[in-house]
Amino acid sequence: MANRFSDTLFQLIHSLEKSEKRHFKLYIKRSSTKEDLKIVQLFDALDKLSDYDEKVLLKKLSGIEKADPRQSPPAKKRG
Repeated sequence: MANRFSDTLFQLIHSLEKSEKRHFKLYIKRSSTKEDLKIVQLFDALDKLSDYDEKVLLKKLSGIEKADPRQSPPAKKRG
């Protein structure tokens, strides 16, 4: 069963025009650190899929692991 959020994200990405996709990627690259560029990899991988399939997506993104929703993200250090 597909994750509802991911399927919605897939539909959103596929609903964007080519220029909107370009602007999104430029914005992310300009305003993010190198660690945050994983979102661009995810965006590109979802954009290339014709149908949403989480297993295929995870294979394409071999360097990215699926997060466990039961675990909270690590706290950011302030300083």
